[in-house]
Amino acid sequence: MLAPRVLLIDQAFTSGKLLYKYSRRVGWLNSVQLCSHPTETALPDSVDLTIACLPEPCEPIPDDLLNWLRHQPAVILTSAFPEHMYEHLHLRPIAFLTEPIAFNKFQNALQKYINSKS
Repeated sequence: MLAPRVLLIDQAFTSGKLLYKYSRRVGWLNSVQLCSHPTETALPDSVDLTIACLPEPCEPIPDDLLNWLRHQPAVILTSAFPEHMYEHLHLRPIAFLTEPIAFNKFQNALQKYINSKS
């Protein structure tokens, strides 16, 4: 399997640094781009895997970012809040990680990504 192009979106600088370290530990995620302000930075047309750290449920997420996430082939979402609090966003992640995120849960989410590719 070729190394996937991965975009890690962390607007609040919460768990993004930890997830970036985890991605380096995995060994096969070589092309990880960290994006802290996706509305200021042009989002790529497509990446293989997007990992997005969601803000608190009461905080707005820009519509352009939500639309972009809805059209990505594989998305892993993270938050300090449970998944059901984000159902109104109509995102379909392959995995949802609740913070604090243990390395083995990150690995399990990546395994779901690998399984979705086969």
